Amino acid sequence: MSTPDVVTDRLEERLKWYDKKSAYSKRMFKWLKTATLAISVSIPLNAAFATRYPAIIGVITGVMGASIALLVGLQQLKSVPSELDYLPLDCRGAEARKVPLLGQGWSLPGG
Repeated sequence: MSTPDVVTDRLEERLKWYDKKSAYSKRMFKWLKTATLAISVSIPLNAAFATRYPAIIGVITGVMGASIALLVGLQQLKSVPSELDYLPLDCRGAEARKVPLLGQGWSLPGG
């Protein structure tokens, strides 16, 4: 395998990894948002049963509120920008420039 083929293969592997990671992150974000919405909407519905079963509904409502706090906390924790968030942009930029770079004999760092 020539050097340009190795570089192109590594670049393609990285792009596939970032695409897969991005799709997983989007699915998790949507799941967390949906769960938060569903739980928060059902809390007022508990008021209808509060007069009949006050102790049980109080505990259930408390657990639902804590669940919302946990889900929102997880969403915020995952949304903190880090240097990893910018790597796909660098990788996409490298993909756009791979033909000129390969023609000049460039290689990716660490390779």
